[in-house]
Amino acid sequence: MAWRRLLAAAAVLAVPVGLVAAVAWRAGDAAASRSLEAHADEVLDNAMRLVGTGEGRPVDGTWLAGPSGPVRTLGATEIEPPWNGLLSEAVQYPTRRAFSENGRSFVAFGRPWAAGQALVTVVELADRQARRQSSHLTVAAAAMVALVVGTVAAELARRRLVRSADARVARQQALLADAAHEMRTPLAVIQASTSQALARPRPIEDYVRVLAEVRVAAERAAVGVSQLLELARLDAGQARPRLAPLRLDLLGEEVAAANAAEGVEVVAPPGAAVLVDADAALLRSALDNLVRNAIRRASRVSVVTLAEGGEAVVRVSDDGPGFAPDALAHLFDRFGRFDEGGSAGLGLAIVASVVQAHGGTVQAANSPGGGAVVTVRLPLREA
Repeated sequence: MAWRRLLAAAAVLAVPVGLVAAVAWRAGDAAASRSLEAHADEVLDNAMRLVGTGEGRPVDGTWLAGPSGPVRTLGATEIEPPWNGLLSEAVQYPTRRAFSENGRSFVAFGRPWAAGQALVTVVELADRQARRQSSHLTVAAAAMVALVVGTVAAELARRRLVRSADARVARQQALLADAAHEMRTPLAVIQASTSQALARPRPIEDYVRVLAEVRVAAERAAVGVSQLLELARLDAGQARPRLAPLRLDLLGEEVAAANAAEGVEVVAPPGAAVLVDADAALLRSALDNLVRNAIRRASRVSVVTLAEGGEAVVRVSDDGPGFAPDALAHLFDRFGRFDEGGSAGLGLAIVASVVQAHGGTVQAANSPGGGAVVTVRLPLREA
């Protein structure tokens, strides 16, 4: 199958490569012809000086001729042109005539001179034909190389496209698997709770408890669907950041205030202004995910924003148990389990996607004194 694809690519490329080669071939021929005529003009110009002023060097293979034949030889002569018919034209207008003798090819050039005379020179084509053949071989070789390189490049491009398409399909399949994984638990809770409630008549308190369980499961499913949709949009490039100047320090304070939870202290110490180019909605979603994840396992969460090393930095730290050491490498994978309760979700995967879309990085670690810290780094806005 691979050789068939290569043959198909070569067949497609053969037409444009052949057209370019034909143009180059003809261009080489035209250049050779121009070079030949330029050489003849140079010889005839020198002959004119020699005849007109008596000055100049002898010009081999050149004559001053009249209507009936040569009048004066202007240099060594080995081959004479076919005078019949040549002079009648040369005494009137510039003339070019090709001829062969003893297996050798020549071109005779004639130029009118005074009183019905003409200057005639003969140029042998052996050397110039060799150069033309060399040019033709160069064009043919270049065309072959271009065809081979083009075919290989087309095949490599096809393979890259196939790999890219395969990667997109794999991501879509992974997203479907993620969706099934995320929906399975809450749907199972809803099914089990409702089946139990409907199995026989129960006190009203039992129905209230079942409805509460169903509501919690439905809320979890709704959050999962929302996160899956957001990840799908990010993967498809539909949620491209709409960049605008943003005070990252103020956004950190807003996120901390909006996620205040009972029994958990969420603080964002004020600091110097930190300005970035960012999509406020996407970045707020990412910080919300970080703070909510920290709140689930801690009694105190801190959101610190500062400029550090030429970058804008947001550190979300907590006093909880921290991350399991073997989970740190996969913390931002979808449905990665990262706490003792075995919680699994898409929050941190969304954080990573949003931060990367802004040209930044995100890292997680355990604090030496206990607790976890997640650090987001973004490019500072250029002044």
